[in-house]
Amino acid sequence: RTFSNGEVSAFSLLGGLAQLEAALGARTVALSLGTAARLALGSDAVLATHGEPAILSQLADQPAAREITARVVPPNGHCTTCSLVLPVCRGDLALGTLVAEFPEHARVDDPQVKLAESFAHLAALAISGVSHSQEERRVALMEERTAIAGELHDSLAQSLAYMKIQVARLQKHLADRQIAIH
Repeated sequence: RTFSNGEVSAFSLLGGLAQLEAALGARTVALSLGTAARLALGSDAVLATHGEPAILSQLADQPAAREITARVVPPNGHCTTCSLVLPVCRGDLALGTLVAEFPEHARVDDPQVKLAESFAHLAALAISGVSHSQEERRVALMEERTAIAGELHDSLAQSLAYMKIQVARLQKHLADRQIAIH
């Protein structure tokens, strides 16, 4: 409902993240956006409910480790909490990464993973819809500009042709007067 009730924006995504956080029982939920998604939304690189999850810095250090599927990352030396990391993508287009950070000693169950996967899928659809709408507007604007340029070209060509005819008539008239005077 969050994404279908109006314009998808960074604000509506944050609202959806807050709802997901409550449903998962997470400490914080964040959406790390790729360049295309950031441009489409005009937002920051990371949208987070209660601060960026610690694991995001590790993911940023390893750009080759793109998320292909949901994975649970247990506490380790760098991060003392359990995190759920999921790709946010539409087909082959990677739009970002969804990360849910849980309180210490929390368990992440299959229903939580499925819920987060559903959210990631819906967020990807919403973001790609915004990007698609912007692309349609850009194409329409380019078509309109091309039509205006064509009209201006035609109008200018008509004016120049008319002036050429007028100059030719004027030259003939002047030549006839020159002959009549001599």
